[in-house]
Amino acid sequence: MIKLVQAKVQNFRQLRNIELSFARDPDSPLTVIRAENGTGKTTLLSALTWGLFGDDALPGKRTAYRIHPLDWVVDRDGKVCAIEVSIKFATIDDETGMERTYELVRVTRERPANSGTFEVDGSDLMLFEQKPTGDQPVPNPNAFIANRVLPISLKDVFFIDGDRALAFIEATDERSAKRERVERAVRQLLGLDILEEAERHVDVARKEAVSAVRKDAAGTDVEQLAAREAELNERLQELEDSKSQIDEDRQATDSRKRKAKDALHSALAAGGADRRKLESDLADRTQQLEKERKRHTNLVQKQRALINGSDVLARVGREQIRQAGTLLAQLETEGA
Repeated sequence: MIKLVQAKVQNFRQLRNIELSFARDPDSPLTVIRAENGTGKTTLLSALTWGLFGDDALPGKRTAYRIHPLDWVVDRDGKVCAIEVSIKFATIDDETGMERTYELVRVTRERPANSGTFEVDGSDLMLFEQKPTGDQPVPNPNAFIANRVLPISLKDVFFIDGDRALAFIEATDERSAKRERVERAVRQLLGLDILEEAERHVDVARKEAVSAVRKDAAGTDVEQLAAREAELNERLQELEDSKSQIDEDRQATDSRKRKAKDALHSALAAGGADRRKLESDLADRTQQLEKERKRHTNLVQKQRALINGSDVLARVGREQIRQAGTLLAQLETEGA
């Protein structure tokens, strides 16, 4: 679990230089940011996301998505804009249960031109663990964040504003699409993709163990085979225990998914008069469509009966019958 402690943003779009501390008091853990539209609330979320995940988390291609301030003037502010996002956060150590504090710093540079174009440098990420003896650099910070802090698949769940949350609930998509979105979010929060990947690794390990036994069996005596079998049985039991744990986690996830679906149904049911009117209109149109389909079927049946009638056959085939009679008379005259 990650807890944000502090953030500093420099030259990220309209955020020239801001510093923000997040509430950490257990009795008052909520931080509320209020401001007028266009002042940078959503930009702050983008800056935090970029700080953690880099260019892949931006809404557009890095070469086309401008990060430096929108009011940057080359003649006034300089030809090079240094952009920096610093985030302090805390996590709980899985082994000791103690809280550990880190600070990450992501920096990049853009070279704006008065024409509105700009050139981009790649971003650099540095991560430090804050200890009483001083800050200690963390090697391979990208992997550390992805594996132990916050996977990029959770960025849209962890960083979300009120507008996107309402859009998630009140979107006009079909119910199946909404359910799929809820299920995907639940899977990401619970790390089900990681569990399924672990289960695949368990299966691969089992197959490799069986293959190794068969390979080692040639030219070995009974005692060696027995020892190898005991070792593999122990390993297999460990893998079965891991699989059982994964199955329990999956069952818990299914339960949470059902609760999420029930909550979604409740939200949809509370959609208001506009939704009820749309549902009524849809029912009326469906009933009208069914009537038209029945009418079409009746007309087709009547048309078939009319075509198959003797009167139509006589009118349509009259000329052919006359020609056939003339031909028969001619054949009789000729004695055929």
